[in-house]
Amino acid sequence: MSVIGNFDLLAGGTLLLELGGTVFDTGYERLDVVGTTNLDPGSFFDIDFFGGFTAGLGDVFDILVGDNINVANLGALIFDFTGARLGTGLAWETSIIDGTRDSLRLSIVAAAVPEPSTLPLFASLLFAVDGAARARRRRA
Repeated sequence: MSVIGNFDLLAGGTLLLELGGTVFDTGYERLDVVGTTNLDPGSFFDIDFFGGFTAGLGDVFDILVGDNINVANLGALIFDFTGARLGTGLAWETSIIDGTRDSLRLSIVAAAVPEPSTLPLFASLLFAVDGAARARRRRA
């Protein structure tokens, strides 16, 4: 779909896009804006797979292309990937690509493995409990 002129996606507004392959037009949908695109915080992007497609590591989708895309905080946009679940170890990444024409890009990347930052805290707690138990046994 193309928009000739400016496009504003306001907070609470929804853009539904379907991905059924990795080639634009035959495989996935995108909005092409010949003009300025303004994306407000709270703008909602509903991303779904269709036709049995499943995205893989390294796949890239420029779902919104425009002469100029304005977004104050990419993290304030809402992406619903419920209909586009990825395999184990994969994650969606969103970015704005600045160029001759800007694009809102979805990429499939390796999921970050969270560092077990609570492990040292848990170990400290175990040592404290063990120390308290030993102190009680000595007093008894």
